[in-house]
Amino acid sequence: MVAPQTRFARSRDVRIAYQVLGDGPCDLIVVPGLVSHIGLIWDDPDQARFYQGLAAFARVIVYDKRGTGLSDRAAAIPAMDTRIADTLAVMDAARSARAAVLGISEGGKMGLTFAAKHPGRVRALALYGAFARSPTQEWPPSQVASRFNLIERAWGTGLLPPTMAPSRARDENFRRLWMRFERESASPAIAGALLRMDHDVDVRDILPAVRVPTLLMHRTGDQRIGVEYGRELATRMPAAHYIELPGDDHLPHIGDSARIIAEIEAFLTSATSRAASAAA
Repeated sequence: MVAPQTRFARSRDVRIAYQVLGDGPCDLIVVPGLVSHIGLIWDDPDQARFYQGLAAFARVIVYDKRGTGLSDRAAAIPAMDTRIADTLAVMDAARSARAAVLGISEGGKMGLTFAAKHPGRVRALALYGAFARSPTQEWPPSQVASRFNLIERAWGTGLLPPTMAPSRARDENFRRLWMRFERESASPAIAGALLRMDHDVDVRDILPAVRVPTLLMHRTGDQRIGVEYGRELATRMPAAHYIELPGDDHLPHIGDSARIIAEIEAFLTSATSRAASAAA
């Protein structure tokens, strides 16, 4: 697939890189995980297939959060409200008045907060591999600083695939792609700062304010974000539709990605039908 044109939305004095693909009846904005690089999606066959699958039934908006990928690099990691303002700027630039939101991994926190604070802009919310509080909060306090420092030193060296994508851990081509992705998505310092911010952000208190139709998906053997974090979200959001999927990979485009795409399509179709019936 030819890469979609990369455009830039202005969020105050920062430019946020985004792409639009597909022309389905429902807009779907993807809030990425810790880091992303929309320019590299189309060099990775697995990622390209994943986003092509989404674009088969939706108008998909993908973007890089400030400080990562092709967006302007930030001097400091912004607060959640600033990141949400960036998301709104992307939606406005893409002429999307209301969209479904797909939050992946750490992006689930943003998706939840966005849906709670701007329900008029969110048609539905789908979360994959998400969590309300970071697993790093379970680390012994005396080890938090040293573990983050270790991750910074390992950034861009190809050491993370065994937990991000166990099924590809021995695939040298995948490791090379992942090393490039890490290096070009964020510097080690930015990656470390994002992880530290994620460690400090707990969105459990805002969950009761999320009133839009919500789909929660988590793989039972996820090696990066344990399934217990998906179950915690499901317990705290009883109205959400919760699905546990087989597999050990954390990345949604690795493993049975077709099942994830199918679940999102079915969910959005159902949510759109319910909304149309209510409006009638």
